[in-house]
Amino acid sequence: LSFAIVMERASSLVQLECTVRPLQMSQKTRPCRAYHDVEFAGSTQVRWIKFRNSYCYSVTIKTKIYQPGSDEPMWITAVRDLRLMADPHSEADAEKWHFVDMQRQFDSRISLDRVRILRFYVVQPSPNWRSFCLQNIACYGPARPTATPSYFSSSSSSTTTTAVAGGSSVRKVPPVTGTDMIRIADSRDRLRSLLELRKQYDDCATFFRETQEHCD
Repeated sequence: LSFAIVMERASSLVQLECTVRPLQMSQKTRPCRAYHDVEFAGSTQVRWIKFRNSYCYSVTIKTKIYQPGSDEPMWITAVRDLRLMADPHSEADAEKWHFVDMQRQFDSRISLDRVRILRFYVVQPSPNWRSFCLQNIACYGPARPTATPSYFSSSSSSTTTTAVAGGSSVRKVPPVTGTDMIRIADSRDRLRSLLELRKQYDDCATFFRETQEHCD
């Protein structure tokens, strides 16, 4: 895929503004309930969630909804017992990044179109790890609708070629998934960080070289 096409499609997904609270524990000693709250400024639609695990075995994500005729919200499970580690006693995959497609994972009876808060209950049954939590939690939702060129709206999941007048052809590209979009954004940010580190390295190298020449 060309970079221009990928970035055009990625623009349909934006990172949502939210406040991620530190891990809360129901008591000082384990086992106990442990959770992160993610709060949004207003009602918003959550489509994808990204986070980096730090030794959590599994996570359950809940949200608040209002029942008809009730003024008090109630907690409803949107994603139940999502496994983050193959073995709670092994650190092999304890710090992996995870991408959660909420439309595939959540209970279809629950609407995530007007979310104000998400609660991430994390579980770690193994005594091997002193602490555990989720890091770098980010939520993504659809951007405001904009006019989309027809050649971006192909619903085909595979690349096809369509013949047109004059014997030439137009190549339709496959759609980019939400995971692709998030990975593109992450890769862009990492590239910027690497370029900044390279600049700092070059500045340091120049300083030491000039210092050495002065001493000589």
